[in-house]
Amino acid sequence: MWIRGQKGKLSNQLTFLRTTLLNRPHAVFVLSGTPFVGNMQFDMVETIKSLALPSRRAKWTVRIWNEEARAGAGAGAGVGAEPEPVFCYSDKALQKLTEDWEIVDPTAKTQMLVPLLLLRTADTIIYGHPIMPNYMGNLVEASDGEITQAQIAKEMNFRTEMLDAYLWEQSKGPIRYMLARWLSYSSWVLSRQWNNEGRENVAWWNGFSMKEVKEFERGRRLIKMLDEWKREGKRIIIFARAVFHQQYAA
Repeated sequence: MWIRGQKGKLSNQLTFLRTTLLNRPHAVFVLSGTPFVGNMQFDMVETIKSLALPSRRAKWTVRIWNEEARAGAGAGAGVGAEPEPVFCYSDKALQKLTEDWEIVDPTAKTQMLVPLLLLRTADTIIYGHPIMPNYMGNLVEASDGEITQAQIAKEMNFRTEMLDAYLWEQSKGPIRYMLARWLSYSSWVLSRQWNNEGRENVAWWNGFSMKEVKEFERGRRLIKMLDEWKREGKRIIIFARAVFHQQYAA
């Protein structure tokens, strides 16, 4: 049964039914066509009160994590690394929350609500069946694209030499850093002036072929993997960032 709203005759009647009937069912499903009044303080406190009788809520606890507790847990501390359980759902505790609403850390309020939410994940089971496929669990990490440290060092030296020859006295600052990142995909970044023309001119990509794609080991590995997966009949999706990365992947 769902009881939550401004005080009134109907609210009093429903509250009576709640106090009489709510202790009998084994489960309570929270349903509402108008879940919020618009007063955050009222919405949160009254919603929590509607979930169970005070005697049951008085036994509920939550661990309120603050920066000190997180720092202790991150440092691997033993005693005190995890905060003590807080009994914050009783009528008395909720009344204090109402009185101290403005000074209570918003993070603590959020953490109070987390245990009450029905979270649907790949581990959620209804009537013995998962409610959704476990997509993350089905992911397989392929190591085919891993490049040896020696190959990485060789190509980094090669790209550094190209950058030095291209930039001359402009070898410091963010320009070099950005060009170095883009250069890891193709020397066209320098030879075809990607920074000045490639960003806006779609014709810049005319002539970009497999030869350019396979110039560096990263591209060779990618094409090799795509060819193998294509022969196996797999459907491939590539997630890429930024215009250059997207164009390169295409």
